[in-house]
Amino acid sequence: MNFKVYWDGACSEDKIRNFAPKNVDGFVLGTTLLFGKSKPYGETLQNIRELKLG
Repeated sequence: MNFKVYWDGACSEDKIRNFAPKNVDGFVLGTTLLFGKSKPYGETLQNIRELKLG
């Protein structure tokens, strides 16, 4: 079968670090990591892109 897996809900940095190397195709970011935090969205997204995975 050909399908993609996206994680939606409680996507924290540690879950992204853990599951991205296990072939999860994407993560839907929300209040756990992105919204309502003291950092600008762009900075948070850049930090996620720079995670050491695997």
